[in-house]
Amino acid sequence: MDHAIAKKYAKFGLREEDTEYLDPEAWVNLDEIIRTLETTLKEPGIFQWMTRPNGYLEGRIPREVLAKKDVTKVREAAEAYVRGYFI
Repeated sequence: MDHAIAKKYAKFGLREEDTEYLDPEAWVNLDEIIRTLETTLKEPGIFQWMTRPNGYLEGRIPREVLAKKDVTKVREAAEAYVRGYFI
């Protein structure tokens, strides 16, 4: 991964190993996830959301779900969060 790209996503709690195998479509979805969360959270909140267990994801941590290439599930969790799903 390009160092500048890694730095861009590191501020949101994503490690290089979380994103190194994402395909181009997944990167588009990742940007969409960030934009979705930015509608209700600032950078520290997105960092926390990405790095803490998430009820929508059955207690899994969003960045770890991304590392397993399940970008769609993380996008759904982000959309649910901004609609008020906080479990």
